[in-house]
Amino acid sequence: MKDHLALEDLALLAEGRPIADSNDADRHLATCRSCAAAYVDAVRYRAAWLAMPGAFDPPTAEVRAGMALIEADAAEATASRIVRPHPARVDVRWAAGVATVVVALVFWALTRAPADDLPAPIVQALAQHAEQGLLLPGVHGSVSSPTIRSGAAEAPIGLGDAVASALADFETRGPSAHRAYVAGAGCLARGNPDAARDFAREGERLDARDTRCTLLLAALDYRENRLADAESRLRAVVAREPANRTAVVDLGMVLRAAGREHQAREWLEPLARGNDAAGLRARVLLTSPSSAP
Repeated sequence: MKDHLALEDLALLAEGRPIADSNDADRHLATCRSCAAAYVDAVRYRAAWLAMPGAFDPPTAEVRAGMALIEADAAEATASRIVRPHPARVDVRWAAGVATVVVALVFWALTRAPADDLPAPIVQALAQHAEQGLLLPGVHGSVSSPTIRSGAAEAPIGLGDAVASALADFETRGPSAHRAYVAGAGCLARGNPDAARDFAREGERLDARDTRCTLLLAALDYRENRLADAESRLRAVVAREPANRTAVVDLGMVLRAAGREHQAREWLEPLARGNDAAGLRARVLLTSPSSAP
């Protein structure tokens, strides 16, 4: 991917102020979807701030609570330099501190979210029209038409912020296949499949071993009725990861859409015994009539 506009330049443009090489920036915004999306969000946030500046101020109570904690820590540090604690107390405090750290690490290891998890608003947006599309990693449903239509279900609260955060993570924290997948899924949730495809391709380039972006590309192919391309991608994932239930059920769905019902059943029937999203979708497909010509 080509170089993107700096966040400072995007902020200046959102304020209507000139930057160096303004003409180049305009041309870049016209061709770079990620920068254009970031620019749109910057304009939206500025408009919200102008309408209600106080909405972005930190809560006074939380600021005061934080300052009180800082002052308490400073007072304790000062006291510890004046009064030397008994050695036995030091040992007890040290042991308690080590135990606390160990418990915290164990809790984090047990409760941390799986790598496939997407921000909740993105998951909700992708699952709003999730009856006929392919499954995606981290989405407890499927993707058919995530575009929010007028008069249809409204966009989930926080979707814009979640997508903006995903794009910012990709740009500022360093590109990675995982961040490309989250950004691509976010773009798809906002109804921009072209940008989603760009991020998915970039994710594949960054780490060919990470199959989530390949599954996202297959879902986009399926949306566009490019069934041969979707099948090719899914077979490559299944060959590499035979236990990837998302890829297997997606392959069954693509084969079914192509009118190859017998082949589809060979993939779907073993999944139908499971109670995860892939198993539930496999049972639905096996008991519903095919819509293929």
